[in-house]
Amino acid sequence: MKRFIPLFLIAASLPLLLASCKDSDDTQPASYVGWAIGGNPTENQATILHSTNGGQTWTLQSDSTAHFRGDLAALWIFDKNTVITVGGNVTKSDPTILKTTDGGNSWTRLTGPNLGNYSYNDIAAIGTQKIWIVGQPGACFRSDDGGATWTQITIPAEYQQVALERIFVRDENNIWIGGDASPDDTYPLILKTIDGGETWSRVNPFAGLGMTFTLTGHVLGIKAYGNSIWAIGGPGRWMIRSGDNGATWSDITIELGLGDSNDLFLLGEEEAYVVEDYNAILYTNNGGTSWDTLSYNANNFYTGISIVSRNHIWITGCPFSKLNSYSAIIHSGNGGKSWVEQTPDVVKNNSEISLYKIKFIASN
Repeated sequence: MKRFIPLFLIAASLPLLLASCKDSDDTQPASYVGWAIGGNPTENQATILHSTNGGQTWTLQSDSTAHFRGDLAALWIFDKNTVITVGGNVTKSDPTILKTTDGGNSWTRLTGPNLGNYSYNDIAAIGTQKIWIVGQPGACFRSDDGGATWTQITIPAEYQQVALERIFVRDENNIWIGGDASPDDTYPLILKTIDGGETWSRVNPFAGLGMTFTLTGHVLGIKAYGNSIWAIGGPGRWMIRSGDNGATWSDITIELGLGDSNDLFLLGEEEAYVVEDYNAILYTNNGGTSWDTLSYNANNFYTGISIVSRNHIWITGCPFSKLNSYSAIIHSGNGGKSWVEQTPDVVKNNSEISLYKIKFIASN
């Protein structure tokens, strides 16, 4: 998740969502349900927002009690009633892994051996039972029963102190993880397993591509579609892509700039949206050879994107500064040609709240 310094911010439920990505011209988002998550870092308090009408209105599902302590970083929507969200831990006995099975009316904190030793940055799942979470330092866990119990997956010793930021699960055996700078050479860490985590290999395209500006950086998005693997991060808003399942890579960074590329959504092997710091929304349909800019100025570092029915795009973020700004939620019903703001008053009126991720699905 984004990290803060005074005044300024420092800077994949993909299979389920893609099931709803149809070529459609509908402009009414009311049939979509979604959640936006984040927190108040000053108070170490979670923020959970829920919408049942495509973001037109939002309900705050978290409160100021100890049950919702911890800054939330990622979520996975299994269906309109079942969601798991993960984030930073408060105590070793209370890992920040929250699950609802009733649409968010109540949330249960999931626990298990060693879970409380880590903070969590991302979650991925296959179906409703098999779930993976990653975090720091060097944390990777798997559940085969919907989160009731967890097994720790061993990361190679040399990377066990690295913050693991993102995970993409293609199937039970083939998994990609992205993290912060590797202690080997300070390039961002990318790990791959083809045996479900029994063994891991490091993938380092950065050195061969001459991307020295990524040194000491981090991976903030890693996704796959077919044979195409995409990874994004910072500093420098870098983006890379492989069209052959990771055998070779290309630098598809649009231009070097301050900040990070924070999230991506794939609609095909060559079609993607990327959101970045400083209001940047990018789209490509040719594998990153060229990019269209679809920016909407909300004075935000855009940190999360969700797409349903192809035309409907939701983006959230956190403000450049806590002065005269707030975390925004914006929506497009026409594939990014125009945008409307959907930020609820509870967020507008509290500049301490930062929103990190947003996800929507069709309600039926």
